[in-house]
Amino acid sequence: MRFILPLILAAISLYAQSSSVILGIRSSKYAYVGYENSKIGIIVENSVFVEDVEKQYARAIAYYHFLINRLYISYGLYYGSRYNHDFYDYGGILKSSLKVTEHLLRLDGIFMPFYDSDLKLHYGYSASMSIFPFSEVGFVGGFRNIPDYREIERRVFGGLEIQTPHLCVRPEVSTPLRENSKTVTRLTINFIYRNSL
Repeated sequence: MRFILPLILAAISLYAQSSSVILGIRSSKYAYVGYENSKIGIIVENSVFVEDVEKQYARAIAYYHFLINRLYISYGLYYGSRYNHDFYDYGGILKSSLKVTEHLLRLDGIFMPFYDSDLKLHYGYSASMSIFPFSEVGFVGGFRNIPDYREIERRVFGGLEIQTPHLCVRPEVSTPLRENSKTVTRLTINFIYRNSL
């Protein structure tokens, strides 16, 4: 009984902070839904457009985030697995985003150490720069080795970023840096919608 009151008070304090429901698509393949307040967030995602149900992939992410002036930092942990359990992965995600100027230039970075049951230990990274010549439309470009679809390779990417107060849409084209890569240039769509509670 003495543990119930602190749990209830903690739940009330989390709900009382500014909170949002999150919906989105990552890499044109993973649909997700989540909850976020001013300090923490939880996201659950699932692969879509997969032929067989047992080959679908689900992942849960819990993260902590904060803002220091124009620097946004987020770090979290995740675990994911296919429905048939023939593959799993887990790891950490550290994201940073710096608005160099209030409305024109933003620098983003991601560091993602993770373990894949087939590919073993890997250190993923991404670095990009966004330029916003218009208030809601910008251009983004960068490089990464974080796998889109479990192919670990260095890729360069570029695209558009369209932002409104509740919605961010980011179509991008990426291509591998190696000439004789097994993968091809691909077009992906990422979007996130936040609705305040």
